[in-house]
Amino acid sequence: MALAWMTLVGILALAVPAADGKVNTPAATEAKAEAEAEAEAEAEANANPTDDVDTNKRRLIRVALNDFAVEGVDPTVVRVVQDSVLFELRKLERVSVISFEEVRQMLDLEAEKSLMGCESSDSCLAQLADALGVDYLVTGTLARVGSNHVLGLRLLDQQSASATLSFNKVMPAGSGEEFLAEIGPAVETLFPDIPLRGGTTRGIAPEVARRLSPPPLSPAVFAVGVGTTGVLLAGAGIAAAAQVFFQGQYKEILGRAQNRQESGASLVQTGELALTSEVAAWALLGSGVAVGVVSAVLIPLTDFEGLNDDRRDDLSE
Repeated sequence: MALAWMTLVGILALAVPAADGKVNTPAATEAKAEAEAEAEAEAEANANPTDDVDTNKRRLIRVALNDFAVEGVDPTVVRVVQDSVLFELRKLERVSVISFEEVRQMLDLEAEKSLMGCESSDSCLAQLADALGVDYLVTGTLARVGSNHVLGLRLLDQQSASATLSFNKVMPAGSGEEFLAEIGPAVETLFPDIPLRGGTTRGIAPEVARRLSPPPLSPAVFAVGVGTTGVLLAGAGIAAAAQVFFQGQYKEILGRAQNRQESGASLVQTGELALTSEVAAWALLGSGVAVGVVSAVLIPLTDFEGLNDDRRDDLSE
């Protein structure tokens, strides 16, 4: 266990930025100290005239996001929701966030076992968060209760070692998009006084929901459609060329027949070949166009991003 804490402390130095702070230089005399303090305050006011002088409101806030407690919720939904909460937390100004999943990826085996053993203990989680040097720990719950989904988030203050704020929402169970819709309000509830970073907006983009309801068709289906279209159109081109060739032969035989006797059977056979080639060309062209149109219609239903593969990976874990 001691090795686990030492590893976590080492991770802090690499993964969690240090909080902003100023080191006070002792003055030689009381007058000099007052003069330096006054000069520093004046310079800071001139550089940031609208900033609050309270440094606690400007310092970096360090947050750790714990793995969610889950009951009866699809693993893919859990992964998307956790990733979305992490993304939403990182929109907050002056906030540095690290997830336990990121910590786990950097831990050695022994420390990882210690971390896994803390999933259900608030006191142990507090110790882990303290080892990471964070100010707050965010824990979450995703559950299905009957026909409803439940989302819960708690903010644990490391100084008081207690939950300071929480968010709970009960929603009709759906594909998981209902969780995503509540992430913005949930983070705002936990950090009501922290503004967003410039250029960001609160809430999860609608595109993220594609990970919860991926298109049903494999890219192989679309590839087969495109390939079939290509083969049919190529066949139509070949048949059209054959029709032109046999049509030319038919006219050539007719031309020679005006000056000399030609075989009627040859003329009939050439005419039939020209007609057959023309019919085949139109049939292949129509089929190629039809398959091409169907392939185009299937584009929105095709999982080009491999989202279904991710879902299968989640279910196999």
